[in-house]
Amino acid sequence: MRQPASRKRAPRQLGSAALRGNHGTAKTAFVQKDAEFTGSVFVDGALWQAIAGAQIAQGDAIEVVDVSTAPMRLTVRRKG
Repeated sequence: MRQPASRKRAPRQLGSAALRGNHGTAKTAFVQKDAEFTGSVFVDGALWQAIAGAQIAQGDAIEVVDVSTAPMRLTVRRKG
């Protein structure tokens, strides 16, 4: 049975695009390395390496703003 037009779902995003906008938690404190801060975050059921433009403390809520594929890592910002 088809769903009425008003109930159609948006196309499901796959790959790196699916992570953008997701929220998670910083699992380590971000430390400065050159011009950026690096650390680990837990997003969408997995642990990821991440970079940020500012210090993020362990346990802070984060939001994914971009995904790099070489090397695979997330660009995040502190949520709130």
